[in-house]
Amino acid sequence: MKYRIWTTMFFIAVWCLAPGTASADIYKYVDESGRVHYTNNPDSIPKAAHETVVVDQEVESRSPDPAQPQEMAPEEGAPQETDTPLTRISQQRNHLHTERKNALVKRQQALNEERQALQAENTRLETLRRTANTRAEIERYNAEVEQYNQRTAAYQAQKNAYQQEKELFQKEVEAYQAELKKTLEATLEKMEKSPSQPAASPPPEETP
Repeated sequence: MKYRIWTTMFFIAVWCLAPGTASADIYKYVDESGRVHYTNNPDSIPKAAHETVVVDQEVESRSPDPAQPQEMAPEEGAPQETDTPLTRISQQRNHLHTERKNALVKRQQALNEERQALQAENTRLETLRRTANTRAEIERYNAEVEQYNQRTAAYQAQKNAYQQEKELFQKEVEAYQAELKKTLEATLEKMEKSPSQPAASPPPEETP
């Protein structure tokens, strides 16, 4: 009798204190006739069958361990750790720098193509000069040379403007990099000087 009483108390204690066991647990026990029964209400189990009660492992339902919370997917549109004002400004500035750099590259390619075209035109005009004998041919040559000189002057003006824009862009990039470096150094210095956060106290132990 004493063994049965302790067994009954042990079952009740396990049922009340088992961590994470959900109310949908199915309990299996054997009655006095040897028949197996299943129930989700432990109060309905006869006292005489408490020694045989077990939780059916195949249908046991457990809630997540509170010590190991499940990882939650970030909400759509929620800011990430790297989504800070400084990061956004840096990304916007880098985007603008990339656009200007690509525009400068296209201008340089156009200038290179124009330079090659002027070199080819210069070669053609030199051939035309050697073969110009009549008055009409000489006048034609002089007219084309005038057009060539105007085209060359326009090319030189575009080249000078490109060089100025390139130098200005390079200075802006260097200034931005210096500003960004200064900001990062100030941020790190501020983080180092800020007092460390006190560690959280452990939760109180449950009273047995």
